[in-house]
Amino acid sequence: MKKFIFLVFLVALLSFLDSYETIEKIPDPIQVYFCPKDDCLKPFIENFMNATSIHCAFYDLKSEEIIDLLAVKSKKSDVRVIVNQNYIDGAKKAPKFKTMHNKFCVIDGYITITGSMNPTNNGIYKNNNNVVVVKSRKLAKNYESEFQEMWDGTFGEGRSTSSIVKINDFVLESYFCPEDSCEVRVIHELKKAKNSIKIMAFSFTSYPISDFLASANVSVEVLLEKRQKAISVVNSRNDTNPKTMHHKVFIIDNSTVITGSYNPTKNGNTHNDENILIIRNGDIAIRFIREFQGLYTGVSTGSQ
Repeated sequence: MKKFIFLVFLVALLSFLDSYETIEKIPDPIQVYFCPKDDCLKPFIENFMNATSIHCAFYDLKSEEIIDLLAVKSKKSDVRVIVNQNYIDGAKKAPKFKTMHNKFCVIDGYITITGSMNPTNNGIYKNNNNVVVVKSRKLAKNYESEFQEMWDGTFGEGRSTSSIVKINDFVLESYFCPEDSCEVRVIHELKKAKNSIKIMAFSFTSYPISDFLASANVSVEVLLEKRQKAISVVNSRNDTNPKTMHHKVFIIDNSTVITGSYNPTKNGNTHNDENILIIRNGDIAIRFIREFQGLYTGVSTGSQ
């Protein structure tokens, strides 16, 4: 029996070690942009310009600058695009019975761009969004595996490609839904909070997350998009952007950030193709906190 327990422990340990990769130091491995105050078109244009491989999955793509550049690049480079809402020449469209809600690109198998922003005029210039750019072959491999799965026609439940990546002082975890259960992953992180939880959510209808927040013995602050349906969430406020507060962000203890395409909703957890990126780094967390505070302090009070 003891030998069996040891073998189980060893297998678990090896699995963990296999999924955890320490990357050599990379200069400026992560860049964060907050739309519309930052130029959120810039990271796409700059990284696409000299790329030989561009693989993107966008819920919505209407930016003429990006569409035109992808068209030019496709003549000499490996350009593949999956969209959900609109048809773009050469792009694959998600099936009607599924919702492909991702907003990510993998460039040259090295750079990953993700976050909450759909590359549209509103997404870039009017809505509150975030764009995260990461240099890491391991992380890019995870996102590329998810992209290839969808490119081959598998939407919704697929195989898990999640892993943990360490770059310099950053620890990153990527998960893809519904196969990786985003709701469970988020609650798992929220339970680690010792002091505070800050949330920005475009849509919020997850009762498990709401129930946890109501019972959490830490400071909780939630910012919601005023025009979206939401259940009652403790200490929540509505945004005042005349357009859209489109973030999907959880900040835990000023040290961990969860971002990506996932809204805390049933569809986001069980139906849509989504991604979340967990970033463990105090400097990145501070940047997201500043974005949160700037939006939270100038808003009208919502449900309490």
